[in-house]
Amino acid sequence: MIISFDGNVFTGKTTLINKLALICPCDVISEHSDFIDSVTEISVFGNNYMNEQLRYIGVDKLRKQALGRRVCLLDRSFVSMSAHVYALFIVGSADIRNFYIQELKRCLANKEIIVPSKYINLVSPHSIAKQRFDRNQERGTDKAYIDRKYFTAIEKFNSLWARYVVSMMVDTNDKHFSIEKILDFILTNSIDSNTMGDGRILSLTSEIMKI
Repeated sequence: MIISFDGNVFTGKTTLINKLALICPCDVISEHSDFIDSVTEISVFGNNYMNEQLRYIGVDKLRKQALGRRVCLLDRSFVSMSAHVYALFIVGSADIRNFYIQELKRCLANKEIIVPSKYINLVSPHSIAKQRFDRNQERGTDKAYIDRKYFTAIEKFNSLWARYVVSMMVDTNDKHFSIEKILDFILTNSIDSNTMGDGRILSLTSEIMKI
């Protein structure tokens, strides 16, 4: 069973995964940026956003090799990649939606994409995430990701996606935030029967992106 943790930067995805790993027998699959240096830089297109997106999609091939037989906690899934494509469109930086959908279709057909069983959507107020961003400049996170409009677009995409899948929203700034509730969500109905088919993934992603 694969549980994905998706959400904006500085919403606590990696921190939460590491906490869960201490109390749950699982395999932790690191986020894309931890693998990206192993994927050759691509210059197929004149559009740098396309090149970079193609490169990041390729990371899932490497991450699939790390999947084990235990519960897998996935730090960001293809949903996060999709959300960034949507956000780029919303803020007017680039419209690579159609290109992305075709590439996603190819990767799904070739079994190169990890499709989670369940999704945990992490949220946090923009003001709190911005404070964390300001305190952690050494991480080198692109400041465009913390722009309010971009941040809001990411959250909107993830929230819309969560309506149609087996999901749980976690506000890491909520004082009632509970590790135990998340663990219960992960372990309840653990049969891997809720994974979406390729066609539904593509149609839902297209619907949310308004293609």
